[in-house]
Amino acid sequence: MAHNRNITQKFESHVRWCEQCNVPLTGKTCDLCGNKGKAIKISGPGDVKIALSHDKKKIAEAIAKIYGEHSAKIIKKKIIILNRRPDIDKTEEIIIDGEMFGLISFDLQRYIFIPTAKGASMLKDVSRENKLTAKETTGHLKGKYISKDAIENLDKTLKKGNYVTIILKNNKVALGQIKEKSYEQYIKILDVTDNITFSTKDQSIKKILNANKRYMAAIEKRAKETIKKYSTGLTRNNVAFSGGKDSLVVLDLTLETIKDVDVFFIDTGLEFSETIEHVKKVSKSRKIKINVIKNNKDFFKLAEKFGPPAKDYRWCCKSLKYQPLVEFIDAKYGDKGCTTFEGRRKLESFSRSTSKESEKNPFITKQISVYPILNWKSIDVWLYIIKKELEYNKLYDAGLERIGCFLCPAQLECEFNTLKQIKPNEYNAWSNFLIEWARRNGLEKRYISLGFWRWKHHPNKILNLSQKLNIQMIPKNREHKYSVQITQGKPACHDKIISIESMLKGQFDIEYAENYLNVLGTTRYSKNLGIVSVKTKIGNAKIFAGGQIISKAKTKNDAIKIAEDVVRTIIRFEKCTLCELCKSKCKTKQIEIKDKVIIKKDCTHCNLCSESCVVYQDAKKIIKESKEI
Repeated sequence: MAHNRNITQKFESHVRWCEQCNVPLTGKTCDLCGNKGKAIKISGPGDVKIALSHDKKKIAEAIAKIYGEHSAKIIKKKIIILNRRPDIDKTEEIIIDGEMFGLISFDLQRYIFIPTAKGASMLKDVSRENKLTAKETTGHLKGKYISKDAIENLDKTLKKGNYVTIILKNNKVALGQIKEKSYEQYIKILDVTDNITFSTKDQSIKKILNANKRYMAAIEKRAKETIKKYSTGLTRNNVAFSGGKDSLVVLDLTLETIKDVDVFFIDTGLEFSETIEHVKKVSKSRKIKINVIKNNKDFFKLAEKFGPPAKDYRWCCKSLKYQPLVEFIDAKYGDKGCTTFEGRRKLESFSRSTSKESEKNPFITKQISVYPILNWKSIDVWLYIIKKELEYNKLYDAGLERIGCFLCPAQLECEFNTLKQIKPNEYNAWSNFLIEWARRNGLEKRYISLGFWRWKHHPNKILNLSQKLNIQMIPKNREHKYSVQITQGKPACHDKIISIESMLKGQFDIEYAENYLNVLGTTRYSKNLGIVSVKTKIGNAKIFAGGQIISKAKTKNDAIKIAEDVVRTIIRFEKCTLCELCKSKCKTKQIEIKDKVIIKKDCTHCNLCSESCVVYQDAKKIIKESKEI
């Protein structure tokens, strides 16, 4: 799959590096030498991390494909900082020796390395492939083409698209790419830099810890102050331990700050076996009881009813996590409730970026959530773990970043690729389910293999890719008998609006739905996405062509009412007998009947027409037969 990335895009954040000591800084000043670090521009939000062994391995392998095996050896010896930037899947900026070295990117099939000019210059002395020497060159070269004649001893094995390091005569180095537009326009110069090399100064994790000693002590102190602040005794204190790195740090901070604290872990039934074992090890090594809250519902049976969960359709969290947690809190804490310390961080995602230090969950009304490390970066978390010698979940070393349910749609496609390698049984079980679901809904295997199932409302970058690859994106609802399943809750990491997810099985015309759902409120149809949006007086809803419905309102009852009204209205119009009773009830004459009922644009949404409809009233039976999951 071809990639065309502009590595010189406008950056939105920065990370600092001490050039004297050759170490990354989490603060502004190096505690080893006292110097202020050099600011390196990076893409926002700037959740930088230290590359683990698996990260280094994939970078080395991707570099070796361009510059040869010999060039990759030095990578494994270096301290590497990675920074995630927005893309179709996982793309990270690579910082080595205080320089923006390049990108490592997963293109939905494999990892590829995209060098910067500085990275190409650093690699020139250790690489044996894709390295060229230019003859005399003059003038400004960046963005220009050079011919085959401008290269000494041209390597004829180079292929179109290859990145090449070009050594210039003026002690400069250029990054080029083989274009083959013509004999004269053979290589395009992407960027030019001074001749730089890898630093020979020693590096170690211990050195990084010492260089950032004061900063780490300061953020640790603030985190403990947050824990003390909310440990008032008015409610019982506990820690939500997921088995991941962030909650591990919060657990350690909390146990060091307050004595009387409970710990719980939610086992959804979809956890990795390594995570279950890790929780047991932590319980044993810390000599603490970890309450294991077990879900008793079968995910795959629920998925048959709701379809696969998605980033924007996470019914699974509400059914498998929130509901068991509510029952646990009610049983253990009663009316007094609890204060829960969690490992949420702002830089993890856009949805979490607006989180406050403490929040009250409208779904779990007896719980106050507190986030002691809300403003920490990933590198802060890892440095704390290393400093305190905390035993972390080894799934991180295998290449996973999200240590939760193995099939979580919030994961990246690269993580599912890793899952395929390290957990083939779990991967195959989920993949087979998805492929069969796609077949029933008129979608091809590529919809699954490229990870498109992870959204209901697909972002533009995915829609553009689907158009390029000619992949059908709108599922076809093929059920004839109508039925509905409803789940409930608050969307994880979002605002205080209550979200209800429903699944309507039964055939309906999504384009026609834009017209008739106007009886509930103003509608808008997205043809590319196969989604109708409805805005009512009490909230709003999105209806997907596959039958999924997401309704939102300020209260649970209003959100459920919107979902039920949508379901009954769809059934009303799709099973309409053309009796024309609704037309006679419409005071504003906004109903027209031909071969089907048409709602005119000036409908006042009074709903008198629905109340007079026998089919609409009969649809109440389907609602009553539905179950809240």
